[in-house]
Amino acid sequence: MADAKPPVTLKPITPLKTGLISQPNSGAASSNEAIFCDRCGGEVYRMHAVWRCSKCGFKSDCCGW
Repeated sequence: MADAKPPVTLKPITPLKTGLISQPNSGAASSNEAIFCDRCGGEVYRMHAVWRCSKCGFKSDCCGW
């Protein structure tokens, strides 16, 4: 005869804890936050990979190059 094995007890799964905390709008502008032009102070909008001013037309590069 085979040896009797003790019953298996399962531990509850605990969530993984990391140093990263996901918070809404952390570090990025949300869709309702206005961004303003560095030259004239007008409101800018996102156009592909650049920000473009609706007042003076100034475009800021995506990465500063």
